[in-house]
Amino acid sequence: MGEILKKSKTKILVGILVLSVSLLITFVLSAIYWPQNNKHSYSKIKIETGSSLNTITQILYSEGIISNKNMFKIAVKILGKEKKIPVGKFSLVNASSNYEIIDQLVHGVPEIIKVRILEGWDLKRIAKYLERKMEFDSTNFITLAYNKEILNKYNINAESAEGYLYPDTYFFFNGDDPKHVLQHLISKHQNLWTPALKDAQSL
Repeated sequence: MGEILKKSKTKILVGILVLSVSLLITFVLSAIYWPQNNKHSYSKIKIETGSSLNTITQILYSEGIISNKNMFKIAVKILGKEKKIPVGKFSLVNASSNYEIIDQLVHGVPEIIKVRILEGWDLKRIAKYLERKMEFDSTNFITLAYNKEILNKYNINAESAEGYLYPDTYFFFNGDDPKHVLQHLISKHQNLWTPALKDAQSL
């Protein structure tokens, strides 16, 4: 009798385990392939530097690309893509489920902007040009150029980064923020403006 009860309990436990696993798999697949009722067959969204999953979710919701924010966030976390959505402006084509939206965001190619800084441009002209090309606030760029923390980071012994922004052609993702752009221009200057080049210029 005891042996029969033991076998019955084992069967019940196995049955509960199988049912639990089946329900878990069903939930995971439902979340990943959840239909989001995307209103657009084609849409563009812009992910800026530092955007959290909550911010990205809100952008998609505001644009009518997703209708269920919680299911989208769950799907992103299940797929392990929470930190893998890159910065940039992306095109979404016929993306109607969580999986399609996430896949196009993670593996899509963001728009690239060509920026050309000319020799002789002062800080204000560079900032205004970047405002037009990169669609960010020129005032913010100028403020960052006077930021002591950034100046100290690059050992710039001056009031601002003016004169340390290397004139050249650059390519940035649409969505790169002013700080990243500024630091890239300074880094290019420091990498190319070597002591030997300075000496040659002074001759």
